[in-house]
Amino acid sequence: MKPALAVGLLIVAALAVHSRTVGAASINSLYDMDRMLFEPHPMAHQYGTRWNPAPAAPPPVAPAPTAPVMSPRLKVNPGPAPNPVAGAAPAPRPVAPAKTFTRRLAKAPTRGPSKTKGAGGILSEIRVKYEGAVMGVGIGLSTGQTDWNHTAPGNGDPTSELTYDDTDVFSLELYGRLPLPKKFFIRGNVGFGIGEIGDGNLRDDDFNTAQVLTSSTDSIIPDTDLFYMGVDIGKEVAKFDDRHGSLSLFAGFQYWREKHSGFGIFNRLTNAQTTSTTTPVIRNEVEWKSFRLGALFTDKVNDKLTLSADLAFIPYTDMHNEDSHLLRTGLDDLGPTPNIIMDGDGYGFEGEFGIAYNFASNWVVTFDLRYWTLMSDGDIVLGPNSTTSSTFPLNDLDTYRYGLNARVNYVF
Repeated sequence: MKPALAVGLLIVAALAVHSRTVGAASINSLYDMDRMLFEPHPMAHQYGTRWNPAPAAPPPVAPAPTAPVMSPRLKVNPGPAPNPVAGAAPAPRPVAPAKTFTRRLAKAPTRGPSKTKGAGGILSEIRVKYEGAVMGVGIGLSTGQTDWNHTAPGNGDPTSELTYDDTDVFSLELYGRLPLPKKFFIRGNVGFGIGEIGDGNLRDDDFNTAQVLTSSTDSIIPDTDLFYMGVDIGKEVAKFDDRHGSLSLFAGFQYWREKHSGFGIFNRLTNAQTTSTTTPVIRNEVEWKSFRLGALFTDKVNDKLTLSADLAFIPYTDMHNEDSHLLRTGLDDLGPTPNIIMDGDGYGFEGEFGIAYNFASNWVVTFDLRYWTLMSDGDIVLGPNSTTSSTFPLNDLDTYRYGLNARVNYVF
C-alpha cells in the first residue's frame, strides 16, 4: 500500500515539474520584449523609422496621353478653364463647343424663271423683287422750233436770223421708275425720233442798219433727228386730299439734241427757186445739257384714274450749236463745216400734264401733253476755220418743243 502511494506521489511531482517548465516557456514566448522592440512596423518601408529613414520616392511618371473626346452634336457650355497645378497630370485637350443651330422656317428656294413659264410667270417673279417699279414704252408726236440771231457791227440789229420751224417728229420713248427707301425714287427716260410727219422750214433773213431785209430765203427740212435722255432723283414729301394726292420734289439732269437738214433755196424777195430742193444747203445741230429742279403732283381720282402735273424749272443749261452752210465752204468765205459755232448758257422751263388709266392688273396707259423750252445767249464765231474768221455776240438761241405722248406702263 505504502509503496504504491509513494509511486503515485512521485508521478504527480514529475508532472507538476514538467507543467511548470512548459508554462514558463510559454510565458517567455508571449512576452518576449526583444522580439517586440526589434520587429519592423508593417509600413516602415514607406514612412521609415527613427533609426531607418524611408527610401526616396521614385519620380512621378506622366500618364499616357488619352485620345481626344469627340464632342457630341449638342450645345455644351465648357465653363471656365481650371488653373494648372504644378506637378499635376496635363489637362486633356479642350474640345471646341459644338455649333448651335436655330430651327427656322425654311424659305422657298429662289430659282430663275423656268423655260416652261409664260411671260406672266416671269413678271410675277420680278414683281416680288421690284415691287412698285415701273417700266414703260411710248410713242410721241411733237413739233418744235430752233431760232438764233446775232448782231455784227455796222449792220442791222439783229444782222442775221435763222429759224428752223415746224420740225415735226414721230418719236419712241422708254421710261423707268424705281422706288427707293424712305419714299425716295429714281426715274429716267430715253427718246429718239423714228420718223418725219411733213416737212419743216428754214428761214434765213439778213438785215441792214435800217432793219430792212436784204436777203430772205426758205429751205425745206425733210429730216429732223431728235434725241433726249434724262434722269431724276426725288422724294415724296406730302400727302393731301385724304391721302389720294401726293407731292414729290426732284432734281435731275437732261440731255437734249436736235439736228436739222435743209434742202434747196427759195428766194422770197424775187419769188424764185434758186437751188433745187434735192440739194442739201444747210445743216444745224444744237445740244442742251440742263440741270432740273421740279415738283410732281398726283391725284388719284378713283381706283382706275390718276391725274398728274410734272413741272420743272431749269436754272442752268449749257448750249452748243453748230451751223453748217454747205454752199459757203471757201476759205475766203465761211470755210470748212461746221463753219458757224455758237456757245452759251441760259435757263428754261418744262411741263407735262397727264392722265393715267389702270386698264388691267399691273397695266397702266398714260397720255400727257408736254412742253419744253430752253433759252440762251453767248458768242458766235463765223468761219472758225476760214481766213475771215470773226466773233460776235449771240443775242439769243432758243429751242422749244411740244406735243402729245402716249405710253403703256407695267407696274411691278
